[in-house]
Amino acid sequence: MIIPVVIVGGGLAGLYAGFLLQRQNIEFKIVEAGPQPGGRIFSLPHSSGSDIDLQVDLGPSWFWPHQTEMLNLMQSLQVDYFQQYHQGEALFQADASTPIERFMPSYMESFRVTGGMLRLVESLVDKLPEQALELNYRVSEIKQVDNGWQLTDEDSCNPDYLASNVLIATPPRVIVDRIEFPNELQSLKAALSRLPTWMAAQAKFVATYETPFWREQGLSGQAFSRLGPMVEIHDSSATDNSGFAIFGFIGVPAGSRRQVAADELKQACLAQLGQIFGEPALNCEESYLVDWAENDLVASPADLAEQPNHPQIDLSSYRQALLDAGLYFAGSEVASRDAGYLQGAIIAASEAVAAMFSGEPKI
Repeated sequence: MIIPVVIVGGGLAGLYAGFLLQRQNIEFKIVEAGPQPGGRIFSLPHSSGSDIDLQVDLGPSWFWPHQTEMLNLMQSLQVDYFQQYHQGEALFQADASTPIERFMPSYMESFRVTGGMLRLVESLVDKLPEQALELNYRVSEIKQVDNGWQLTDEDSCNPDYLASNVLIATPPRVIVDRIEFPNELQSLKAALSRLPTWMAAQAKFVATYETPFWREQGLSGQAFSRLGPMVEIHDSSATDNSGFAIFGFIGVPAGSRRQVAADELKQACLAQLGQIFGEPALNCEESYLVDWAENDLVASPADLAEQPNHPQIDLSSYRQALLDAGLYFAGSEVASRDAGYLQGAIIAASEAVAAMFSGEPKI
């Protein structure tokens, strides 16, 4: 059986593309390589003693007031959000011998999903048809056949899929070599191979607490450090007044992190929180560490070898050739605006589905 559209990638872009196709009554299948939907939106249960079901965000955490597509989707799905906590002073750690400096920064308004970013993923999945999403399907090859595209999984026990149209909703670099591009799209393949995956080599540490002790000290939870291992720290509470947590971006390069055991790095991050915020920071309920550089569904070897760069690509010159082939790209990195961000995933999915319907899907 030929499926009208197969979406590769069950992150925000892939799920939203499926949501849009469903509204057009177009049959589709989403194949996701990981064991759960969400892609880079990754959350774990909060260790809080509260009976509220809360999540700790270990992937994307924020969106901003100017990102109207994101705001509209949140409202459409009735997913609650709140303003990032920014009340109080921030801290600066220059080195091990200099006292921690308090200062009042200029805060930029930002939002977080109440209870954790995974709420957004769960709400989209709930809107999809039953059996539309298949997990643990790691595509090894996508090639053109007489009647469309054939997708093959790394696990020979899983079925091949035949699709009239394929919509790629993953970071381009991690999938591009598995796609058999038509001759007229070889230059696009080269361009996608050069397109960086935003935050691909990033690592994040989160510590949860029974109370927001930093707020009680007149602090926002924001801190910056030249010493490390974390270089930028924020309040990461799961709601405005519960699920209290602090998270930090780890500034140690991916190659150096590989030389350190995860537990050792977690202890170093917790010790740094103690240096910056004082002894109460050492008494966390739980700590979490995720190193995205270790995830081959996100970070390619090229991403690990480069300095972080915002992705930017213009697909307009390839539009007709992509339409003719029934091949579409919808990952956040290819968005015309806000590429790499959650908003970019929504925009990229919208643009890909709109392009599909401008030429009518190949069904």
